[in-house]
Amino acid sequence: MTRKTTKERKKEIVEATLDLVGEKGIGSLGTSQIADRVGFSEAAIYKHFSSKKEVIRATIQTAGKNLIETLTGSIKNVDTDDNLVKLKKVFESHMKFIGDYPGITRLLFSDEIHFNEEDLRNDLFNIVTRYRSIIKDLLEQGIEKGQVRNDLDLDSAFTFYFGMIQSQILFWSLTGGEESLEDQASELWKLFRKLVAVRGA
Repeated sequence: MTRKTTKERKKEIVEATLDLVGEKGIGSLGTSQIADRVGFSEAAIYKHFSSKKEVIRATIQTAGKNLIETLTGSIKNVDTDDNLVKLKKVFESHMKFIGDYPGITRLLFSDEIHFNEEDLRNDLFNIVTRYRSIIKDLLEQGIEKGQVRNDLDLDSAFTFYFGMIQSQILFWSLTGGEESLEDQASELWKLFRKLVAVRGA
């Protein structure tokens, strides 16, 4: 049997970590659980990562990359000049992503990371900054095309937008993942669109 490369092993560890976070959250996560899920010894984890924190950091970076690629990919082939339609695609894509990848969602919005680890928090901030750029770019282009209000404060609009996502993650988490995120997406989008769109657009 072909021996797996370090890159392949690291990928397995990250995927196992995401699965476990999705099932149990990050608070009780241990390297022994990760090792059990991957199928090798706990000591083998430390051949690829120097600490549990480094495992989590690699997992955050992978999670962020997957999220951003999903959001940008959702509008890559959208055949329209309407930036509000593109923005709706991004919103719907993220709502679906939450349910499809609970580990990524719980990891990126974990209080344990937000409050306890500055470097991990900085990694999360970088992901949110990239996310904000996607939304603000779409809104700016919408303003240029007369689709979005030209008096709109883009930072405030993003804060409102991101707050909708966070509130849905909270309700989804409190219901044990039973809340239908996609059912809520339509009404939430109508609210956001009313806030940002040019009247009659």
